[in-house]
Order: sequence, then C-alpha cells, then structure tokens
Amino acid sequence: MKILEHFLQEEDDHPMLIRADVFPDERGDFIVGFDYAQYLKHGIIMKPVYESISSSVRGVIRGLHTQIGREQSKLVRCVHGKILDVAVDVRRGSKTFGRAAHALVNETTQFYVPKGFLHGFQALSERAIVVYFQDEGFFPETEQGIYCGDGALGIPWWDIPPIISKKDSEWPTLEEAIKKGLL
Repeated sequence: MKILEHFLQEEDDHPMLIRADVFPDERGDFIVGFDYAQYLKHGIIMKPVYESISSSVRGVIRGLHTQIGREQSKLVRCVHGKILDVAVDVRRGSKTFGRAAHALVNETTQFYVPKGFLHGFQALSERAIVVYFQDEGFFPETEQGIYCGDGALGIPWWDIPPIISKKDSEWPTLEEAIKKGLL
C-alpha cells in the first residue's frame, strides 16, 4: 500500500488517495484490497463494519451525501471501471470547511474519506462498480446531502451528460444547508 496523494492536509484526518499492492504475473493480477495494519501505519484508523456496492453507467453522479450524528469514514474503490471520487469537508470549525478534494479511482486505487465529509462520485467509464467499506452502518434518518452541481464547491465534474437521481438533484446547496441548520 502506498499513499499517492494527501488532500486538505490542514487537518489531522484528511482524504487520501491510496495505491493498492498489486502483484502481476502471467495469469493476471493479485490485488491486496484491504490490510488493516497498513492503514494504521498511515494514520487511517477505521474498522469497516458495513460494505456497499453500486453499479453505475457512464455519467452517473451519486452524492454528495453524509450522515449527521452517525458519521462514516469510507474507503472507496472502483473494482471495475473508473470514477471521479469527491469528498467535501463539512466538519464545523474545520480549517478546510466547504473545500472539496477529488481523485480518479480505479481497480488499483482507493480513496479514503474521513468522518465529517460529504462523499460522491461520477462514473467515467461505460460501467463503474464501486465498493465502499464504511465504519458505520447506513441510517436513512441521519442522511444529509448537498447538491452536486453547487458551483461554490469547485468540483471538476467531467464534461459528460450527468445522470442524477431525483433525490440527489433536490439537495440544497452548501450555503442553503448552512442557513437551514442542516449541517
């Protein structure tokens, strides 16, 4: 495992792009998808208790979501295809509040999203299968989101016709969510 990039380092716990250990040979590749001891060495303290898998066609944007009061750290990997993965800091009092971090994620990379961040992604390949390991379960009553098209976030979505769910298209902007006391 190798940390390829740190994002928003002004805070202790911050998003990271991770390269998985890959062992290729004439048969194909063997990839170490999760090694708790290695994550601890790099300051990632999370024990997955919940796994989610999504399959998306090119252009799908899922997110931006978080849970209030039941925050989740996430380790995200695209096991088939490629995505633009995004995390937005919504931790009150954080030096990087409202700032977005993003990375291209595929079969050999993972994106670590700490607690207190919104998370979302855009499918860049014809099909993207994404696996999320989370250290907290899903509790719909605590879910909150921000509209992924909020220009104030500066997210560099790819120029692909977006496919966004009705629910995700109705989330407020970050500014509206703050004014309403949702975050």
